[in-house]
Amino acid sequence: MRTLKSRFRGSKGSQVIARFGHAMLVREEGRRYALVGGNDSDALEAREWAAHFLHEAVLPPHRPACRG
Repeated sequence: MRTLKSRFRGSKGSQVIARFGHAMLVREEGRRYALVGGNDSDALEAREWAAHFLHEAVLPPHRPACRG
């Protein structure tokens, strides 16, 4: 896991909080959190990290990216 201070390129006003493998934990405008990309193990790692260090984050269910 590494923490980034840069902006997420895909959405204006969103900030990347941390990366877990190929997944990014992103804070969107309005203080909502989202998990973008990655696989199920990346999502599990992100949820465990958030449970310990980012208590205010409520992450929606993870949907893996479509490959096609």
